[in-house]
Amino acid sequence: MTEDNPPQPQVERLLGDYGARDRNRNRLTITYQPVTMQIFCNGLLLATRQVLDTASGGSINFKTATQIIKVIEAVALNEQMEMYDRTGGTRGGLIDLNQLEHRNAQNILTNKQIQEAVSAEVTKRMAALNLSQPQVAPVNQMNTPSHP
Repeated sequence: MTEDNPPQPQVERLLGDYGARDRNRNRLTITYQPVTMQIFCNGLLLATRQVLDTASGGSINFKTATQIIKVIEAVALNEQMEMYDRTGGTRGGLIDLNQLEHRNAQNILTNKQIQEAVSAEVTKRMAALNLSQPQVAPVNQMNTPSHP
């Protein structure tokens, strides 16, 4: 370039500044990367777009393509790390054993209380019916010659 016309620094435009006239450009070149990012972001599901908006600290229409790429990479890395965090080892042996023993003790206590309540109820009802001694006919009377 000549000294009269110094090169203009290329300033990244915000994603929302690109209109329909820019959509017909070649998407494969790096020069038109913001247009590609705009098409990509407009094609996202609403929930995914809201996640990107939240992660970027505002609407992605007010971010440059480079900023959006950084946000998307950070979100993808975070989700990948979260998959590994879910499978992380815990000291489950001791904790689970204590919880299991606690539940077992509660079940034993509950079963004991139920057995005591049932036996008290049966005793009370038998006393009400005077069935403390079972009524059985003497066997000798049935084995007589007069019995058919």
